[in-house]
Amino acid sequence: MRKIVIGIVIAFVVSFVIKKCTEGSADKTVIREHSALIQKQINNVGKLIVTEGYFSDAYSYKNSKALFANLTSDKQALVIVNAEVTVAYDLSKIEYEIDSINKVLKIKSIPKEELKIYPNLEYYDVESGYLNAFNHDDYNKIKEIVTTRITKK
Repeated sequence: MRKIVIGIVIAFVVSFVIKKCTEGSADKTVIREHSALIQKQINNVGKLIVTEGYFSDAYSYKNSKALFANLTSDKQALVIVNAEVTVAYDLSKIEYEIDSINKVLKIKSIPKEELKIYPNLEYYDVESGYLNAFNHDDYNKIKEIVTTRITKK
């Protein structure tokens, strides 16, 4: 009976020591982070945003790659697009003439509007084939197609 009690006490001591050793190593996790902001260009602009729109679109992408005679490998994705679109005019490019005597401002020409699209893509139900997997070119192609579709709309 005494050997059993000593065995149980030794088992508790060993399990307590192992638990304390593993808890201490989990608390000593070291995370190193580094961030660098690179300023490329800052310009003072005078732009007049005349229209701002928000578009939502569901886009289904499917690509099939022929492998052998009748065998194909498919990849597909459902993409939900939420895009902000702005139409603006650069006021620094307006050509005008000032008649200070009559206090008249004559606008000679207005520059072409600038269309900016800021798409936010959310990918759902992405399925890749074993021999036709998604890669970065596919995601770039989807973004180009979506931007073109929104530009047309």
